[in-house]
Amino acid sequence: EADVSQLQKFKEQIKQQIFRREVTHKRDIAYELHEFRQPLKQLVMRLLDLDVGLAVARFGHSLQMQLAGFEDECGMGLKNGKNIFLCEKSVAVEPIDYSLGSIMSPSQVPSSPVVLLSGVNSGGKTSMLELVAQCTILSHMGFPVPADELKIGPVDSLYYFSKSRGTLDAGAFETTLRSFSALAGAGSKLVL
Repeated sequence: EADVSQLQKFKEQIKQQIFRREVTHKRDIAYELHEFRQPLKQLVMRLLDLDVGLAVARFGHSLQMQLAGFEDECGMGLKNGKNIFLCEKSVAVEPIDYSLGSIMSPSQVPSSPVVLLSGVNSGGKTSMLELVAQCTILSHMGFPVPADELKIGPVDSLYYFSKSRGTLDAGAFETTLRSFSALAGAGSKLVL
């Protein structure tokens, strides 16, 4: 007849031997693989970079985006630009051409570093400003832009002011103008 306590003791010894062999085996494998640690780390980083690049390319391709051209002078000009936010809604988006400054400015239109944008409610002013911001930000990040062509000069900073809902009365308009005056200074700025 078998002694149960001896059997338990034997099982524990076997478990400990298996555990020790597993640890030794893992340590030996880790030692052998250690020389590959840095190359594998670099490979993972390259794969992550490739993944980001592929995601940007797919995003740009899905919206038929193009890379921007950079100019030395301030301003921007775009042809057949489409607001990304509108494209995501799967509605028909009318592409626009737009120019600020002398870059891509039509010859019959005098170039100006300042544009006053006005129009009726729901006339597309905000969508156009968003498009200009999208093109500016994406181009300065080196990403494709939502336009058939974009030429843009350097922009040190971008400011986007939005009004609250409702009409902009004289007091609110004056306050907005005062906040713009704080932006006066050196450097190229894009204020939307």
